[in-house]
Amino acid sequence: MEINFIITCYDKEEYWPYLDKILKSYKKIKANYVVVYTGNKPEFNPNVRIPNRGHSRGDYDCIVNGYKYLKEKTNCNRWIKIGVDSWLLNEDVLISKFNEMERNACGYAGVWWNDARDDISTDIFLADTSVGNVFEHMLKHDVPDHLTPRFEVYMKQILEGYGIKCLILMERHPCWADYRWKCPSLGWTMSHKLQDNLDFLKLHASND
Repeated sequence: MEINFIITCYDKEEYWPYLDKILKSYKKIKANYVVVYTGNKPEFNPNVRIPNRGHSRGDYDCIVNGYKYLKEKTNCNRWIKIGVDSWLLNEDVLISKFNEMERNACGYAGVWWNDARDDISTDIFLADTSVGNVFEHMLKHDVPDHLTPRFEVYMKQILEGYGIKCLILMERHPCWADYRWKCPSLGWTMSHKLQDNLDFLKLHASND
C-alpha cells in the first residue's frame, strides 16, 4: 500500500533520524514523505522550511505545504499527518485502518474525545482524498483569529462544513489516559520525551 506522510516539525529535531528509519523499514507500505519545518536551526535539513505563524497557524501551514509538495510528486490518495515525535510502528494497523476507511467511504480518521467534549484530532490523522479531500478544503480557509489556538476546532468545522465522513479511532479512547502519549493496540507512540518513544520502540521490536 502506498501512503503519503506529512511530517511536521517545530523543535524535537533529534527525533527525525529515528522516524526516518521507521518509515524506511516498512515492508508492506511504500512511504512517500515530506518533512515540513517551522523551527530555526539552520543545520536541520527538511524538505520544506517555512516561517512560524504560531501553534495553530503553524500546524495549518505545515499541513497544506506538505500536501502541495507531495501532491506534485505522487498520485496517492492515502495520507497520514504526524508530528516528528509521533512514531507509527505497526504497518498492519495502518493498512487495516485505510481499508476500513475505504469500505465506509470515510475521508478522515482520527477523531478522539474525552468526557468533557468531542474533538477532532490534529496531532495524528489519516485521510483518504478519494472520498473527500480535507486538504483542498483547508486551502480555501486559513485558521481564523477566533479559533486560535484551538486548531482542533478549526478541523472539526472543515470536516463538518464539507460533509467529510470520519472514522473514529476507538483505540485512543479515553485520550487523556496513557493513550494520549502511547497506544499499544495501534502500535503508536507520541511522547514529548524522546526516551519514552525509544523505550516503546524497543518494546515493540521485542514483541515482533
